[in-house]
Amino acid sequence: MKLGPLQYPMLTESNYAAWAIKMEAYMRAQGVWDAVGAKDHPKVSARKNQMALAAIYQAIPEGTLFLLSQKKTAKSAWEALKTMHIGDQGLRDAKLQTLKLEFEALRMKETESIDDFAVRLTTVVNEIHTLGERIEEPYTVKKFLRAVPNKYLQIASTIEQFGDLNTMTLQEVIGRLKVHEEHLGRLSATKKENELLTRAEWIAREEANQFSHDATKVYALVAKILLRDAKKENELLTHAEWKAREVVDQLNHDAPKVYASVAKILLGRSEGGYGGDTYRVSASIAKILDTLLTSAARKEREVRSMIAEARGDNEVTLRL
Repeated sequence: MKLGPLQYPMLTESNYAAWAIKMEAYMRAQGVWDAVGAKDHPKVSARKNQMALAAIYQAIPEGTLFLLSQKKTAKSAWEALKTMHIGDQGLRDAKLQTLKLEFEALRMKETESIDDFAVRLTTVVNEIHTLGERIEEPYTVKKFLRAVPNKYLQIASTIEQFGDLNTMTLQEVIGRLKVHEEHLGRLSATKKENELLTRAEWIAREEANQFSHDATKVYALVAKILLRDAKKENELLTHAEWKAREVVDQLNHDAPKVYASVAKILLGRSEGGYGGDTYRVSASIAKILDTLLTSAARKEREVRSMIAEARGDNEVTLRL
């Protein structure tokens, strides 16, 4: 498959470190990096030198191009760009020392992801590389494992004990740490869910307590109403019972009169007042008793009606 022409990255005032890394990769792909990176420059062919110089010219703005127009080799043009963006050797050494200190001081934050910290770490490593000094990958791997927070210490210790850090790549370490990071994320999500459930239960319990408190008020109100109704009912029943007692007293009061009347009839019969007419005696007694019973029955119905009204029950039985 035929590839199209390479699109070189454009150099700006702030992207020199990334630009230099990309340009090195592009020129290596074209086979012309030796014109820049080789220590023995005279051995580089003129054609390779011209192709490397052309690649550099395509990747810089016009203002910078005019400054490099007098450079005849790709290496001199490259060094000029490095000096323009990084400074002379003394300044480079100072920057290099600062970057090394920054590299050693790097620590992953508790809330930082593995990918974010990897970007911070590799950015410093690449800037050091741009200044002309390399940090070997095994050292970068060990630095990464030393810089992780406590929640990664177990997996970091496992990697150090059972892995060969001299051959392990930084990408492998990042991959293993990300697996552990995902596991921690699931645990954190479960914990958060449990906390939400606990909070939901707390809210439910609070609502239940509120309901219980409200229910107590309701029960108190109902009890108050029932007691009031019961008092009213008791008053009605007491009144009914009072009337019933009054009826009974009246019957008790009338009973001697009845007994006296019956006794008079019987006495008259014995004295011959009725002429021995037993039928007339029985009829008179029956009439008196019938009147008495009719009056008692009427009074009983009145009392039953009053008690039924007081209790709301039509089946009240009153025993007189």
